[in-house]
Amino acid sequence: MAANTCTSATGTMAGTDPTFTLTQRVANIKDGCFLYLKYTIGSSGGLTITVETINKKLSATDLYGIIQLSGSAISDLTYTIAGTGNYKIPIALCQHDDTIKITIVAGSAGGSGAIVANLMEA
Repeated sequence: MAANTCTSATGTMAGTDPTFTLTQRVANIKDGCFLYLKYTIGSSGGLTITVETINKKLSATDLYGIIQLSGSAISDLTYTIAGTGNYKIPIALCQHDDTIKITIVAGSAGGSGAIVANLMEA
């Protein structure tokens, strides 16, 4: 059985199929950044992506999720990618965000998806 793969040229990639994490320090927080995602779906069944930040003034390890409002409920902001393509996802930051952690989860373990995830500062 094949395994989904995920690589990055800009940050530290960790994890194993189906869950990968891209962690990267951000220097130019004023203008935010973009996740450039190149995805070949294969048999992976799609992706979900969540973004968290670390504020080192508060803690070197605590992660803070970026949220979205749906009706009156707050939940983690999640992107769902359902097809092969190249995607540019904007990520807003504030002056205290030092590090970004992006979690990428393939829809099924053992799939043949190929993911290239690069975080670029604006």
